[in-house]
Amino acid sequence: MPIARGEALSLLDELRGSALLDGVRGAAPADRAALAELMAKLSRFAADHGDLIEEIDLNPVIVHPEGQGLIVVDALIVKRPPP
Repeated sequence: MPIARGEALSLLDELRGSALLDGVRGAAPADRAALAELMAKLSRFAADHGDLIEEIDLNPVIVHPEGQGLIVVDALIVKRPPP
């Protein structure tokens, strides 16, 4: 079942390293909204195509300062082998 943006924001708060998203050592706070939106959209994509997908890997995801979005540097989607 896909998650909504609000639920994704709550999940980010539960991360052990969530303080890093708030900005540490003089860094600006990360764009949590953009990251939550990515999580929600990826969740929807996986739910819609789960029968065809074996694996999804986004690595790295670079989250820019608040209001500046993010970049997915590399993405891999592995199709599920036919039955």
